[in-house]
Amino acid sequence: MLALLLGRAAVFAGSNGYHCNILDYVKDLQERGEPLEFVGGVNDMMPGQMNMFLDLALRCCQGRSEDRPKMILVAKEIKIIEKGSHDCSEDDQI
Repeated sequence: MLALLLGRAAVFAGSNGYHCNILDYVKDLQERGEPLEFVGGVNDMMPGQMNMFLDLALRCCQGRSEDRPKMILVAKEIKIIEKGSHDCSEDDQI
């Protein structure tokens, strides 16, 4: 999910030349208060939807299994996020 949002591989070469884990990269940016740059046009999602997707992705990466959402909940949340995209596009047509 993080790779989809950021358009990066799960492990990539950082600016310092060392390999970087995408989860560590995102957490580091958040700790420093720096904005994340999402890949443009991710299924035409609005910025709020991208942030919801990011929050869900980060919850899926929790270290303890009991802190991670069950897959059925992940699927339901993705549907809710997707529905928001359809609602926005319908409003644009009015």
